[in-house]
Amino acid sequence: MRRTSSVVPTVFLTVLLAAGLAVSGPGPASAKPHPTHARVHDRSGDAPAGIDLVSGTYGINRKQATFTAKVRKLTDTTFLAFEIWPLTDAWDRLAVFKENGKVVGRVYFVDNSLEDSDQPVPHLVRCRGLQVRWHQASGSVSVVWPQSCRQASRPSTLPFEFRVFSRVGGVRNPPHDSLPARTLGF
Repeated sequence: MRRTSSVVPTVFLTVLLAAGLAVSGPGPASAKPHPTHARVHDRSGDAPAGIDLVSGTYGINRKQATFTAKVRKLTDTTFLAFEIWPLTDAWDRLAVFKENGKVVGRVYFVDNSLEDSDQPVPHLVRCRGLQVRWHQASGSVSVVWPQSCRQASRPSTLPFEFRVFSRVGGVRNPPHDSLPARTLGF
């Protein structure tokens, strides 16, 4: 009767497994995650002072998104749009402006997937817990935007591209400015 060693099959299986891992590369667990926050800057003087975005911060976690935008000279006609694009056919927009001396924040779900329309369709969304702060003296606007108010940028659609746009409010075809976009995740 001939005896066989169990060492040879074990070594053979180990070599096959190692070769398979080397060929397939690192798995998804080792993929580099997207950052959860970013700081951005834009050249001062490239737009009228009331809409000239000069810097900002973006942040995201499971509960909320945060933005801060610094404007060279924040005025009552400054209009800001904070947007989160989940790289799909829709995105979330928070419009911030002053109306009759009061700061207004309106949340929209913007649908770009409708085949019978050549324009994105915004839908107003009620948003409990939305925080908007208009800091006239420092020229900045900051927002805390709860996850519950965002329809397009859900955790299942990560990563997200953060954007900020400005324009003069109440004017047709006004000048505008923007901060650099950044992709974030959590």
